[in-house]
Amino acid sequence: MRKQKKSPLIQSLEELISDYDRSQLLTALQHLENDLSWKVFKAALMKEYLSTVAYALDNASKTGSQIEAAYQAGAAQTMYDTATSLITKYQDVLQNKVGAIETPRPEE
Repeated sequence: MRKQKKSPLIQSLEELISDYDRSQLLTALQHLENDLSWKVFKAALMKEYLSTVAYALDNASKTGSQIEAAYQAGAAQTMYDTATSLITKYQDVLQNKVGAIETPRPEE
């Protein structure tokens, strides 16, 4: 019995570009950016960001909690970046304003 190929749960941007026109993907991002659901999600991200920053600052002041503080700071920064610049970043990629650059990993 032959196995059917499953579609991936999450497609990479490159896979989406190979399946759709860039203009279609750009239109989809523009629709998302102007949709109420994105505005609600963005507000939730910013609320979580502010809460997480407070926890990070609290943990940073406690001896033995610096690792937790660093994790929370990273999580908070990710939430902030997602809410404020993610859509714009990928719109620029789709419009060929910014090329995707791969930074090679340093030799160990």
